[in-house]
Amino acid sequence: VESPTWFYLTDIAYKIFGVTIFSSRFLSFFYGTLTILLVYLLAKEIFNKKVALLSSALVAISAYHIRYTLIEMDHSLIFFVLFATYTFIKYFKENKVLYIYITGLLLGTGILMKTITAFFIPVFIIFYFIFGKRSFTKNNLKPFIILGIIIFLFITPIIIHNILLYNAKGVVDVYVAQYFD
Repeated sequence: VESPTWFYLTDIAYKIFGVTIFSSRFLSFFYGTLTILLVYLLAKEIFNKKVALLSSALVAISAYHIRYTLIEMDHSLIFFVLFATYTFIKYFKENKVLYIYITGLLLGTGILMKTITAFFIPVFIIFYFIFGKRSFTKNNLKPFIILGIIIFLFITPIIIHNILLYNAKGVVDVYVAQYFD
């Protein structure tokens, strides 16, 4: 299922604003706008306030960002990956396990918004080992097991859909067919 959450939220926008061009593109606009804020927060967390202002300003005037904010669901992917990156970095800086769980919720929601978000999960794992200079110990293994469970629970509807689709019609989604033959 490509983007089930996207379509449910679009239905809510239709209920609120009526069936219009604005309501059909509302989520793109919403996530595109929030992405500018996230770029600011992420750049401020990594660098400083000046870099954050410049980065968010560049995103705000980017022709790509403006154009695709009007028509695509890719900005939801960008939003959830950036937000997950922000909470993941906060985990390393503040060492609060809650940030790991929020990262899982954000990645899981991102996967339901745009399935290709799942391909960012290995990046988080690599980041953990290389830049975090950490190894899994008994103390920090539990949060990551819970993180895996959270992400798996979000992926479950996609897996079930593909199993049912394969049993009924002998086909699967494009991503499953493309990457898992």
